[in-house]
Amino acid sequence: MSINLLPEQAKKNLQFEELNWRVMFFGEMFFLLLLFLSLLMFGQELFGQWKVRELNQRIANLSNVSEVKEITKFQGQLRLFKNDIERMNRIQEEQLRAFGAIKDLIALIPPVIQLTTLSVDIQAQKIVFSGMAPTRSQLLLLRDKIQKESSGYGDINFPLANLLRETDIPFTFSLTIISKAKQ
Repeated sequence: MSINLLPEQAKKNLQFEELNWRVMFFGEMFFLLLLFLSLLMFGQELFGQWKVRELNQRIANLSNVSEVKEITKFQGQLRLFKNDIERMNRIQEEQLRAFGAIKDLIALIPPVIQLTTLSVDIQAQKIVFSGMAPTRSQLLLLRDKIQKESSGYGDINFPLANLLRETDIPFTFSLTIISKAKQ
C-alpha cells in the first residue's frame, strides 16, 4: 500500500503527463502499424505487378489457336489481379487519409485539454473523440480551432451538453473527414 502525499496540482500534473505519454505512445504505435500495413500493401502490389508481367509474357508466347482457352484463362487472372491491386490501393489511400486527419486533429488540441478516447471509422470517414477540458472557454477555443483552422473536416458535431458545466468539462466531438477531392 502506498500513500501519495503530493499536492493536488502535482497529482493532476502527474496524471496529465501520464495521459500525454499514453496518447503519444499509442499514436506512435498507430503510425508504426500504418507504416507496416503500407509496406505490406506495397509488397503485394509489387508481387501483383510481377505476376501480371509473367502472365502477359505467357500470353505473348502463346501462338496456337488450340491455346485460346488458356489465353482467356490468363486474361481472367489478369483482370482479377488488376482488381485486387486497385482495391488494395483504395484501402491504403483511405488509411493514409484517416491517419493524416488524426494527426492534424491532435495538433489542434491545446495541452490543457485531456483527450481520453479517440475512435476512427475508416469506412465512414468519421472521427469521434472525447476528453476533459478545464474550462468552458478552453473547450470553445478548441471548437473554434477545429471549425476555422481545419478545412479537412466536415459535419462537426459539438453537442450543447458539452457546455453545461463551467469547469472540468467532459466533452465529445464527432466529425467527418473530407477527402482531398471534395475540398
